[in-house]
Amino acid sequence: MLDLVKSILGQHVKGVSLYVIGGVLTVVVDLIFTWLGLKLSLGTLFALTLGTGVGLAFNYMFHAYVTFSSVATSKNFGKFIILIGLNYLTMLAVVYGLTYFTSVSTLIAKLLSFPIIAINGYLLGKYWIFTPVRDASSN
Repeated sequence: MLDLVKSILGQHVKGVSLYVIGGVLTVVVDLIFTWLGLKLSLGTLFALTLGTGVGLAFNYMFHAYVTFSSVATSKNFGKFIILIGLNYLTMLAVVYGLTYFTSVSTLIAKLLSFPIIAINGYLLGKYWIFTPVRDASSN
């Protein structure tokens, strides 16, 4: 019984660890492209969208193949697009809220939005987007 518990906990820790690694790499990619958009004076909205788009493309591929040991399919990609929309609106609300009501910069505000987005993304990724495909022959 103890071995079973260790095995389950070990798998969970590995999944969360991979998710965090993928998330950190995504944040780096996202912030680099957001910063680039701001430095090129492309406007705040475009810079935020550029960083988000490139970061999320990286994030989808990393989590599909690495974190959740799944594959990229049109079905899970469609679900991922819905998650992108939810997380994008969340990020915009946090960034514009913080920059409007405080003296926080756009990049810091975006960085502060990531924990909310990460919790939402992990739970929906694990339990809705990248759920294992059931073998129809086993029914």
